[in-house]
Amino acid sequence: MKSIHSSTSYLLSDKSVMIWYGYVSVFSAEQLWELLDSDDKSRASKFQLSLDRDRFVISNTILRKLLSKYLGIEPTEIHFEHSANGKPSIAGHCEMQFTVAHSKDMMLWAFTKNSPIGIDVEHLNREVDVYSLMEHYCSPNEQAKIKGSPISEQRTSFITCWTRKEAFFKAVGCGLSFAPAQLEVSLLETESPEVLATPWLERDRNNWSLRSFDLPGCYRAAVAINAQKKNIEIVDVNNLMTTFIRRV
Repeated sequence: MKSIHSSTSYLLSDKSVMIWYGYVSVFSAEQLWELLDSDDKSRASKFQLSLDRDRFVISNTILRKLLSKYLGIEPTEIHFEHSANGKPSIAGHCEMQFTVAHSKDMMLWAFTKNSPIGIDVEHLNREVDVYSLMEHYCSPNEQAKIKGSPISEQRTSFITCWTRKEAFFKAVGCGLSFAPAQLEVSLLETESPEVLATPWLERDRNNWSLRSFDLPGCYRAAVAINAQKKNIEIVDVNNLMTTFIRRV
C-alpha cells in the first residue's frame, strides 16, 4: 500500500485501487446542490438532519466528479443503478467498481476495475460498548482475541474487526443479510489482514484481500477487494478538487 499523498493521475487499471479521502467541513453543500441530478436531490431532501444531508450532497457530488475523470464523461452523464440489496453501479460501465463510506467528518471513495470492492471507516475514539456489540458482531474466535488483548487496545481491535467486515459486506453487496459473526477476519496488529472464514463463500475466500489503514484525524479504515495483489494508492481529495466546491 502506498503512502498518503496529494497528487495523482486518473489512470485506473485492473491491478490498481484508488482511495480518496476528504472532510465534510472543508466543502460547502450549498454550492454543490445544483450539481446534483434530480434523483440525488430527491434523496438528499429526505434527510432530517442537516449534517446528514450536507454529507450526502458533498459526498455524491465528489463521487460524480471523480467517476467522470475516470470514465472520461461529464458528471451529468453518470446514471446510477442499484442491486436488490442497494449496491450501486454505473449504467453502461459495469467494469467500474466503486464504494463510499463516511464517519463523522471523514468521507472515503474507492475505485477499481473488474473486481468487487468495499470500504468502511470509523473514528478510533468512537464510544462503543465493545463487550455488548461483539456478542452479536464477532465470532467466538474474534471475541476471544479481543478479550485477550490489553484493555487499552480492545476498542481499536474491535473497530478493526468492524471496519473489515463492513468493507467485505459492501464488496459482496449483501448488506447485513448474513449474520456478521459468520464472517471471521483477522483483527490484531500482529496478524496479517485476511478473511479467515466465510461459510457462504468458502470456495472464494482466498480470492479476497483486506487492508486496514489510518487517516488523519484519528480514523481507521478498511478496504476489501475480490482480488489479490492490487496496488493501493491513498489520496487527499481536498488538494485536488476545483475551488468552486471548496468552502470559502
